[in-house]
Amino acid sequence: MQSHWNAVALFAAVLLAACSDAGRELPASSVQSGGAASTPVESGSSAVPVSEGTVVADADAEPERDEGLNEGRPASASASASASASASASASASASASASASASASASASASASASAAEPVQPVVSPEEQARLEKQLWLESPLYGSDNHMARARRVTITPSGDDGYRVLIANQMSFECDLAFNSRGQPARMTHCAPKLPENSEWKVVQKEVPLHCSALATEVVCSGEYDLGMPAGGTFPGRMTIARKR
Repeated sequence: MQSHWNAVALFAAVLLAACSDAGRELPASSVQSGGAASTPVESGSSAVPVSEGTVVADADAEPERDEGLNEGRPASASASASASASASASASASASASASASASASASASASASASAAEPVQPVVSPEEQARLEKQLWLESPLYGSDNHMARARRVTITPSGDDGYRVLIANQMSFECDLAFNSRGQPARMTHCAPKLPENSEWKVVQKEVPLHCSALATEVVCSGEYDLGMPAGGTFPGRMTIARKR
């Protein structure tokens, strides 16, 4: 009988021990069946419990994203710097072009001013004053001329006659002396009443009573001349030309 109770006590002890072991393993079973238990996650040297369903950030992923962002920032800054440098270069080029244009305009203005300063300013002369000066040149300059085509140029003199008249003497073959009139421009315009001054030439004459003169300004001289008919002592006429001239 005593052995029977010993057997019962041993069975109870085994059963109690089994129940005790089963109670200790029950949380592990609950974790495996999808309960709200925690799963240990290693981080460094210690395990940290993390609930299932929680997103665990990868420690290596964040630096990569930061690196991407950091790489983007210098690129944007570099583009901004390039655009700023380009704008500065364009502004500098525009400023240089403007300065160049201003310098060219200033040089042109200086050249024009120098040219203007170098050229003497011609005074404005009225037509009346110009005519007076022209007439004065004919009255005061050395003159030369002839009274026909074949004669060499000889001395010519113009002298006052009366109140406002003049006489011209061509000391040439026929020694013709005539009244001389000036036009409104101060040039010799016509000869009238021409006759030889020397008695030995008295048989020669100018057929026309008036010889119109036409003046031309040449490269080195001013020449006034007019055509007439020369009457010869034996009769008949010969084409002649009265000419008086001065140096310019």
